[in-house]
Amino acid sequence: MVLFVVHCYFRRTGCGSKTVDCEIKGKHVHLYVSESNLLSRYIESEKMRVKGLNRTEEYLPLTEELAQASENGLYPVKENLDYVTTKINSYSPKREAYVYDYIYGSYYGYGFSSGK
Repeated sequence: MVLFVVHCYFRRTGCGSKTVDCEIKGKHVHLYVSESNLLSRYIESEKMRVKGLNRTEEYLPLTEELAQASENGLYPVKENLDYVTTKINSYSPKREAYVYDYIYGSYYGYGFSSGK
């Protein structure tokens, strides 16, 4: 009996994951941002912090597109253009040397990697 009551209580409150009081009526998503404010996404959650992102007071009514983005952990490019630009501009390929031993002697060459 006690287990059933606990189950019903957590089920009603979203499995006990709600950590912030929210007075917004209807289904919605909140904007969550990184510490540097460069990376942001809309998440359907009432937690103060989700996956390294902090909740803001900004929200949007839940649409099918926002629900899919929230469910799949997608970041909209439009809201994160500064972050994407910073990552692209900081990219530099790494030059690596390699050696091959052939039948006719050693070969020294250079190649490029993706920097990973």
